[in-house]
Amino acid sequence: VHSGFLSHYMSIRDDLLSTLDPLLAPEDPEVKRRKSDEEKQLEAYRQPLRTPKYFGMGEYQGRKRKILVTGHSLGGALATLGTLDLTTRYHGEYDVSMISVASPRVGDYVFAKLFDQCVPGAVRLVHDRDPVPGVPKMLCMFKHVGYELLVDKRGVALFDRSEIEKAFVKKPSTRLACHGFDAYDMAIELHLAKHSRSLLQRILDNWGKDYDEGEGGKKARETDEKARDKMMDEKVRKRKGTARGAVA
Repeated sequence: VHSGFLSHYMSIRDDLLSTLDPLLAPEDPEVKRRKSDEEKQLEAYRQPLRTPKYFGMGEYQGRKRKILVTGHSLGGALATLGTLDLTTRYHGEYDVSMISVASPRVGDYVFAKLFDQCVPGAVRLVHDRDPVPGVPKMLCMFKHVGYELLVDKRGVALFDRSEIEKAFVKKPSTRLACHGFDAYDMAIELHLAKHSRSLLQRILDNWGKDYDEGEGGKKARETDEKARDKMMDEKVRKRKGTARGAVA
């Protein structure tokens, strides 16, 4: 594993687990013991967990509870390490999955093989002009995990490209601007607008949160609606500017 990514993850791991353990296994005596005895008896960490605090067993009877881990850029690298950590820590009690955005390569071929075995179905969202997923560039030492979902500025998406597709669908020159959220947001929205307008409309309709019935809830709803309208106006202006530049 890349030493820089690992050191970043280890710097937040204690805070992460001290937050998650009480939520996911509040009655498990092992959780209390881990806080004071983290380094001893590794296999004891993998004992079956008791009923989590925020999940009713009746509702989830017959299927595993899910944990989705995500992150962008360095957060994508940390999400990769965190996903594997949570998968082994909770030992099959939860269905842990990952969708990372613009993540660099995290580990070598041995790490990638272990990750794919423990977390099958992980997805990496990659913009075709984003340079960050291409680092570190030592391909003989580092390998991506999971399945690649490649998107471009026109909203075209390719999932888990074959070797033939990789040979014929060449990535254009990279731009650091395509590493930001705006580039990814625009690519995803264009793809949804082309192929799933109903889903895009549901996303836009459900932009806000659940609001209280009182005056505070009304103000919060109005604030969210203004933010949504401003965001959409900015995206429309950017698209018009991009179209004029292409025509010129």
